[in-house]
Amino acid sequence: MIDLCLFDFDNTLLKTDDLWDIRLKGKDKLRNGKAEAEYAEELRRRIGDLQRRLIFTEEELFSLRKRFPSTRFGLFTRAPAAYIWVVDNMAYPSFFWDTAICYESIDNGLFKPHGYGIQAAMNELNVKDSYKVVMVGDDAADIRSAYNAGCYAVLDKRSWPRMLDQNKHWRAIELIPDGVIDSADDLSDFLANPQYHAPILEYHTTDGCLNDERLFDRGMRYEPIMHFFPPEVGQPQKSYEIICAARHFSAYRSLDARRHWHTLTDEIHRYKTGTEFPDYWCTTVYSFVTRSFPTLAQEWRDPVTITAIPSREGREPRLQHFVNQCQTYWVNLSSFRPDALQANNNLLFYDKGARSHSGERLSREERFANVRDHLHVRHPTEVAGKDIIVIDDVVTTGASLMYAKAKLQDAGARSVHLLALAKNVSDVLRS
Repeated sequence: MIDLCLFDFDNTLLKTDDLWDIRLKGKDKLRNGKAEAEYAEELRRRIGDLQRRLIFTEEELFSLRKRFPSTRFGLFTRAPAAYIWVVDNMAYPSFFWDTAICYESIDNGLFKPHGYGIQAAMNELNVKDSYKVVMVGDDAADIRSAYNAGCYAVLDKRSWPRMLDQNKHWRAIELIPDGVIDSADDLSDFLANPQYHAPILEYHTTDGCLNDERLFDRGMRYEPIMHFFPPEVGQPQKSYEIICAARHFSAYRSLDARRHWHTLTDEIHRYKTGTEFPDYWCTTVYSFVTRSFPTLAQEWRDPVTITAIPSREGREPRLQHFVNQCQTYWVNLSSFRPDALQANNNLLFYDKGARSHSGERLSREERFANVRDHLHVRHPTEVAGKDIIVIDDVVTTGASLMYAKAKLQDAGARSVHLLALAKNVSDVLRS
C-alpha cells in the first residue's frame, strides 16, 4: 500500500515551460499566505487558457483520492510558494493537498536532485517507510530525488517536447524509473501495484511472480537504453541499443535508502562469484530471445547463437557458466527444435593486457579504450551470417557490449542484439 504520492508541479501537473521567468519572480511574493496582487494578476494573465496546460485534471486527482482513500497526496517542487498559490488555485481550486514542499520549505539549499524535500514531506505526515512513497515527475532531477530519498520513481512524459533535452529527458530514461505513465489511469494502476510495473528481472524477484500469466498480458518490461562511443576512441558516432532487464543500485551514499530495499541489487552481489544462478534469470533471457526472434519456432528459421561478455584472464568465467545454464534450463521451456538456440562461449575473448574496469577505477574513456584494444573475436568464421545475442550482467558505460557488437558485425555477423541483466545506477547527486 502506498502511503504518500508526491507530484512535481511544473510539466508534471501542468505544461508551464513558457512561465519560467515569471516563476522565478515569485520568490518573496507571498504575503499572509497569498501571492501579492500585482504578481498574481500578471501570472494569471500569462497562464491564459488553462485547459491547454492541464496534464492532470482536478477530476483525475479526485479519482485517485477516491480509489486510494488512505493515500496522502502532495507537491514537491522547486517553485516558490507564491507561484504555486496562484497556479494551483486556478487549476485545482477544490483539491486539497496533504502537503506542499516548495522553494521556501527547504532552508538548507538541498533542492532536487536531493531527496530532502521528499523526506520533509514524509516527516510532516509521519510516513515512516520510503518504499510506501511514490514521486511522480517529468525529468531526471525528479527521478534522482526519488532514488536519493529511497522511494518509487514514476516518469510522466506527456509534457516532453519533440526535441528532447539530454540532461532532463534522456537521462531520466537512462535511470529506468519504477514506472513510466501516459495517463492518470496508468498512475492509478501503478499505485495499486508498483511491483507489477517493474522491469522484468525485478518483477520476478517478487514471490509468486515467476509463473504469473499476467506478465505476458501486460507485456514484459525490458528497457532499451541508447549508448554512444565517446569521441576520444575514434568510433563512428552512431547509437547502440542495449536492452536492460533491471537496475543495479551502486554503493554510493546517495543511493543507500533505495538500495536498502532493492532485492535484485543484493542478489546480483550474492551471485558475483557464483557458478549457478536463479532459474528466473534464465527465464528472463529466454523471454528476451523469443521477443527478439518471434519466428524462432519455425523450421526454416536459422539458429540463434547466445554468448556472453568474456571474463578477463584469471577470473572465473561466471557469465559463461550462466549461458550454459540458460541452454540447459531452456530445454524444459522451449517448444523449439533442439538446435534453435545455441550457446557458444568461444566467440569473444580478452587478451592478457585487459584491465579491470571497477578494480582499477577506470574512467569512461579509459574503459572504452581498454575494451577497444583487448576484446577480440576468436574465430570470425563462426560468426559470419549468424544472429547473435550478447549478454552482460551489469552495464555501466556500455563499452563491453558496444565493442562486442561492433567487432562481431565487422566479422560478418548478420545481427547482434545486446542484453544486460541490469543497468547500473550511479551517484544520483553527481551531475
